[in-house]
Amino acid sequence: MTAQRLYAVPKPEFVESPASWLFRVASSQAVSMWQMGRFLGFRMSRDCDEQILTLEPGHLARVSGQTGNEFEDVSRMLKLALTLRMELPVLLHENGLPRYRFCVECLVRMRTPYLPIFWRMDVYRLCTIHQCLLEDHCPHCGGMICPQSRMGPSGVARPDVSMLSQCLACTGFLWDVAPIKIKAVNRRRLSKGDRTRLFNGGAFVSALFHGKVELPGEDSSNVQSALERAARLNMFASDLDLTAKSIRDDGSGQFKKQA
Repeated sequence: MTAQRLYAVPKPEFVESPASWLFRVASSQAVSMWQMGRFLGFRMSRDCDEQILTLEPGHLARVSGQTGNEFEDVSRMLKLALTLRMELPVLLHENGLPRYRFCVECLVRMRTPYLPIFWRMDVYRLCTIHQCLLEDHCPHCGGMICPQSRMGPSGVARPDVSMLSQCLACTGFLWDVAPIKIKAVNRRRLSKGDRTRLFNGGAFVSALFHGKVELPGEDSSNVQSALERAARLNMFASDLDLTAKSIRDDGSGQFKKQA
């Protein structure tokens, strides 16, 4: 760690969150995420994802060997997300640090497990690819997915976690749980309006990525005002009962565990 240039640094995956990438870089260099973050210029007591907007890209490129524009899409999405005036926070946090949900089927299929930035968006609760609800907690210990946190359940760091498909607290595999397919949920449990709000989470993420809105009755000329208006009209999922844990706990469907 005394050298001024790192080698064999993995490139960020598609719209990978900075905190996710930092974890993978640290694993590739056999150091802690906090050591790596400080080396790259992050203030690790603060939200690493948000810091990507102010971190000097030239420095990050020189030290990590990247081109400097790897987080261009993520920065654009975060910049817009952080300007939104919505009743609930746009980004998930735990003690001021990034928190994520995850799609069970995405993690199973990823060659390189990572955390996309949109898994941190509160209104994005349904995977638009696999039509299953995103999970909030580790299925083994109930821990939250907070890669920037240094502590496990015993109050010490867990250096034996090598992949982001593992729980950072107990090391169990996050995908080891039955995914909740939306079509398997009782329609009395999820109304047509609820399902629409869940699907609109994908439109929210698309608006952040493309800079235009694809929601019924919303003018795409001003993305910020359109998304804020859609939120006021209750077009996005925000209730605590519209989560995987809530639906699993009340037994509103039959879900098969991953083979």
